Order: sequence, then structure tokens, then C-alpha cells
Amino acid sequence: MAVVVPGHYQGLDKVPSDLKDNIVVCCALESGAEYIVTDDRRDLLPLKVIRCAGYRPVQIVSPLAFLHLLRR
Repeated sequence: MAVVVPGHYQGLDKVPSDLKDNIVVCCALESGAEYIVTDDRRDLLPLKVIRCAGYRPVQIVSPLAFLHLLRR
């Protein structure tokens, strides 16, 4: 679960091709998530890893890739 303080994510521009996805990235960063699991091949998956000062990196993976990670 992630809580985003209104306005806190404004100015975060990690997904310039789809600004609506920035809140997804912000939730992952704020919650300390290790992964964003998505099938968004156009905007999120090409980014592969989100890095933002003060936060741990978040890997962006497809559902199939995530299943492979779980099976390790």
C-alpha cells in the first residue's frame, strides 16, 4: 500500500511520454517498492529502472518477467 500526499508527486517527470504514469512511479518510490509490474510496453517498460535521488531504484518488469523472478 502506498500513500501519496496530494501535490507531493507534482514535478516528478520520470515518464514524459505519459504524464498520468508519473503517479504510479511516485507510489512505487514512496512505498519503497522494488518493482513496478506492468504490461505498458509503450511508456513504462522501456524505462527498465527508475532512479530518483533519495529513493531506492525501482525496476519495471512485465508480468511474465516478474513470475520468473518469483520462481528463482
